[in-house]
Amino acid sequence: MGAGHDVLLERPVRWTLGMQLEDDGSRGMGGSGGYAHPARGYAFAYVTSHLAGFDRVDALAEAVDRAVG
Repeated sequence: MGAGHDVLLERPVRWTLGMQLEDDGSRGMGGSGGYAHPARGYAFAYVTSHLAGFDRVDALAEAVDRAVG
């Protein structure tokens, strides 16, 4: 795992196995995201082909969480 200042994001970041590691584990970059929910026994990932906001991935993650619920 590595850590340092990301000049593009203009903030400190941590990286693991080629992915950015967020404190809450729930975001990717540019509208893509992925995480695991071990207590509920599932993982979720959503990948876009373009940079976007997180509205779509947030709505999908909430729908999956309700469906698994």
